[in-house]
Amino acid sequence: MSKNSFYKKMIISVAGAALLSVGVTESTTAANNVSAATVKSAKKVVAKTKVVGATSAVYKKAGKKVVKTKQTISAGKKVKTYGKKTIAGVAYYSIGKDQYVKATNLDGKNRQLAKSVALYTRSGKVIKHSKLRKGQSVKVYGTAVTIKGKKYYSTGKGYVAVKALAKKVAEEVPNNKANTPATDTNKPADTNKPAENTNNSSSNNTNTNNSSSNNSSSNNSGSSSNTGAGNTTTPVDTLKDTKTAATKAIDDAAKATKDRISKNISLTDAQKTEANKAVDDVVSQAKAAINNAKTIEEIAKAQKDGVANVNAKDTTKPGDSLEDQKLMAVGVLDDAANEARVQIISSSLSDTDKAKAIDAVNKALSEGKVAVEQGNTVIEVLQMKAQTVARIKQQVPADTLKEAKTAAVNVLEDAANEARLKITSSSLSKADKAKAIDAVNKALSEGKVAVEQGNTVDEVLQMKAQTVARIKQQVPSSTEISLEEAKATAIETIEDVAKSAKGKIGKDLPEDVLAAENKVIDDAKTNAVEKINSSKSLADITAAIASGKDAINLALPKYLAESEIIGAASRAKTSIGKDNVEGANAIDKVVETIKSKIAAAKSTDEISKEVESGKQAITNVEEIAEIKQTAKGEVDDAVTAAKERISKDIVLNDAQKTEAKKAVDTVATQTKDAINNAETAEEVAKAQKEGIDSINAKSNSISEDSLKVLKNVANAAIDRAAEEANVAINKLTDENDKAIRKELVADAVKGAKKAIASASNATLIESLRSTWTGTIQNLVTVSDAFKEQRTLAHNLISDVKESVLKAADKLADDKKQAAKDAINNAFTSAITAIDKATKPAEIKSAREGFFSAIDKAIPVADLQAAAIDEITTEASVAKIAIETNNNADKNDRKQLVDDAFATAKKAINGATNAAMVEKVKNSWIGTIRNLTAVENPLQINRINAISDITKFLDVLNQAINKVSGVNQTAIKTVLDGAKATAIAAINSAKKLSDVEVAKNNFYIAVDGLSTSLGFKDKVVDQVTADITASVDRSNTKALSKLTSDEDKTYKEQIANKIKDIQTNVNTDLKSAKGVSDIAAINNKATLLISIEQRKANVITRINRYSKANTTGDANKIKQTAAEFKSKVMNAQSHSELKALQASAEADIKAITPSK
Repeated sequence: MSKNSFYKKMIISVAGAALLSVGVTESTTAANNVSAATVKSAKKVVAKTKVVGATSAVYKKAGKKVVKTKQTISAGKKVKTYGKKTIAGVAYYSIGKDQYVKATNLDGKNRQLAKSVALYTRSGKVIKHSKLRKGQSVKVYGTAVTIKGKKYYSTGKGYVAVKALAKKVAEEVPNNKANTPATDTNKPADTNKPAENTNNSSSNNTNTNNSSSNNSSSNNSGSSSNTGAGNTTTPVDTLKDTKTAATKAIDDAAKATKDRISKNISLTDAQKTEANKAVDDVVSQAKAAINNAKTIEEIAKAQKDGVANVNAKDTTKPGDSLEDQKLMAVGVLDDAANEARVQIISSSLSDTDKAKAIDAVNKALSEGKVAVEQGNTVIEVLQMKAQTVARIKQQVPADTLKEAKTAAVNVLEDAANEARLKITSSSLSKADKAKAIDAVNKALSEGKVAVEQGNTVDEVLQMKAQTVARIKQQVPSSTEISLEEAKATAIETIEDVAKSAKGKIGKDLPEDVLAAENKVIDDAKTNAVEKINSSKSLADITAAIASGKDAINLALPKYLAESEIIGAASRAKTSIGKDNVEGANAIDKVVETIKSKIAAAKSTDEISKEVESGKQAITNVEEIAEIKQTAKGEVDDAVTAAKERISKDIVLNDAQKTEAKKAVDTVATQTKDAINNAETAEEVAKAQKEGIDSINAKSNSISEDSLKVLKNVANAAIDRAAEEANVAINKLTDENDKAIRKELVADAVKGAKKAIASASNATLIESLRSTWTGTIQNLVTVSDAFKEQRTLAHNLISDVKESVLKAADKLADDKKQAAKDAINNAFTSAITAIDKATKPAEIKSAREGFFSAIDKAIPVADLQAAAIDEITTEASVAKIAIETNNNADKNDRKQLVDDAFATAKKAINGATNAAMVEKVKNSWIGTIRNLTAVENPLQINRINAISDITKFLDVLNQAINKVSGVNQTAIKTVLDGAKATAIAAINSAKKLSDVEVAKNNFYIAVDGLSTSLGFKDKVVDQVTADITASVDRSNTKALSKLTSDEDKTYKEQIANKIKDIQTNVNTDLKSAKGVSDIAAINNKATLLISIEQRKANVITRINRYSKANTTGDANKIKQTAAEFKSKVMNAQSHSELKALQASAEADIKAITPSK
């Protein structure tokens, strides 16, 4: 098995196992699906299998024309055809239902080689063992494509240069008879006119009547032909017809040229107008030349020249259009990927590393094809192609053999340059110098081939040594070297190198880009020439040649590398925002550093490494700039919150508030300076935390007078709650129950006021007021207060028992067991007494007896220490919870926890018995826990984001089910992978912006897939259908229940609102640019419709609540229901509707009969 065959089999094996390339999968899917799609439509047409000779676009019909689809079929693929069809003057093969490829890409045409040549890959590299001999016939396909500035035809197995093909007759002499009317045999014939066109086999359209144009005039009895020698007069009617046909040919060429100019998307409207004017000028000149012609030969020449001049005004040559460039770019990427895979397979990497490298190649190939397809101009396509080829090449590991070959070729070229200098400067004759230089060139060329074919480093070194020796043999033994001649020869060498470097510049670039790239090479050449001219010896000249060659060959890569770095920096600046001046300055510093490193690079590999490290450095700066911007935003939020607290301080006067706010601004400025000077994310976080803590300290220190006022307000609220509770309790009929409830209310009031008295800040006071007010109100609604008191006593004693047992564990060994026994005995006695109690006093007595026993069993100091330990643990857990919740006010909340802990510790140390210790401890534990009882917006966003992605994936899957001609299972697998990646990123998000980034990345992935496979329209259709179905459900379910006259108005309002939402969706979907836009439109519409549906459901429930209250005041019920319905119609969210529903139920149920 040959080495190449082994590599090919290895590539196929890896591709089959790992699904190496999305692009390959798409292409083969397109080819394999063809027959399945056509069996139904082919009817009696017999399918014929053909091989695709040139990478072909797949077309579909659009009216009387065809349009190109996203699908392509690579050269070498087999397809089944179902007959040939001419559409808009172009021949196509049908390969499936509404699928066509150009016939020229399958049929090909036989051409003869004018010289021996090799075949080339799409990227311009010679294919080994592919030499074709002069005179050999070769079949070429499609139109010519441009590779490195030259035209090539595809042969199905590689590309052959157009210049190597023998010219056809049609290319040398236009067949002017093809469009000329048949000669009238009843008119005098020009017997002196040559008959070269009558037997022209290259013309398929020649009229058969022309075959008689050279017959003897004697066959026509009415002939008046002049047969005398020298008679060249052409009959007037024949000249007129020929001129008419020639004029038509000029018009046809002009029309075709103008059509191509019109379709050239790289031209501006002004440029198109100018080009069309140039065509008109040439047409006028051509028609004038035709009218002035005196013979058919002159007409033919005027027509030929005119058509050529018209065609020359067309800037779009075959293969240069946007679509052709995209096809060619895809071919180049496929070739680069295949070559990279072969190099990876043949490298010394481990199997695991080979698989990783091949995966990276496939990823670069797939993303590159998408980028090429999305290109809007030829320039963009060429840039994406170049960038992707570079990415693919980066995946190939550094190879010692490859490096040895490169070094060897450099040595051979240096040896050849030195030999040429010596030969040129020798005393040999001009003819002998030419022979010697030819021998050097031959030795160099053959030596390079030998080096390239070397399979080991040793073989390469051996070939290098042999070739250097051969080159040196061509130099005369005695040479008198003239320095000036040596310099002249060296300059010629440099000029050749520069010319070669310029030849690698793309010819389709804009003029300004082309000029800039040529300039960097010219500058390098100028520097090299200056070094040569200043050389003092042959060694100096040789060194100048070597350094000059390197500088010239690296000039363009360095220029492009700098451009890439500048582009990356520009994108980074855009990302961080134009207002982020500090970030932009940091990016500029990195760019300058990387530019200096690129300038010092000695090879393209070094340049590539510097570019990659530079882009990573820019990314790092971009990230730290965004982190700094976010940190400064949080500082601004802290400033806003601090100033709000200062504004609400009821004791401070306006001057004091202004001074306090000024102090906050000073701290904020210092904090932002510290953030700007930070060099790492950790330093930014530290500066941010310290700054926000200082800002909070400037606003949390509320005055004692303010605290006193706030505490009085809170105590008044507690008293009002107790008063209202006692009024409600007095309405109860069970005296025992009333007494219990009142006792509990009184205890709660005492506990609340005690806690409020020890609070140290406004937020804590408000928290305590809210908690204790709720506790007092609950004492009214509890069903069995005595049972509740018994349960509370049970729970209290049980909790205290566990707590004091832990305290007993810390006593000395000789006291530990006795204390535990006393506690357990006291617990058993208390539970028994509570269970037997018949009135509150007995429960109270049992509770007090339990605490008295504990006081005797364990010293109060030990109980205080145990309680403080519990409070300490509770405070730590609370702060962790607050940090995890990532609330905007987390620093404030953690400070409140610290304040509460300090106050609780002080209160516990002031308690004189077990009961007081336990009461204080439990009260403050409740307060601390209350400080963490807030919603976690990060978790809510995570849940909502995952829900949005999951729901929209269902929409995508339904849409994909309706897409034909694609591998639906493969697409869904890719989408599932994108979903899994997004959910993992969402779940690990540390801030709200991370959730949004993860969600947006999912939609970007879907956008890319949608663009490459073209199923965006199906997604739009699916969303439209889903919204319509949702509207229909609203009409048949939620709205159908609003049947009363008073509810008809609400029903119409809700129905109209839903209709407006549906109309807006249809309008927005038309302007959606991608799947992410469609998802946003879908999510918004779904939410808005669900809110309207819920309004109808809440109104229905309000009707049920009204109907259920059969004893209340009917007018009051009706009025209350109407008020709530009005509020429902104005609601904007689900949470608001939920709250209104609960309030309506409570209020309507509470309505009693009228007195």
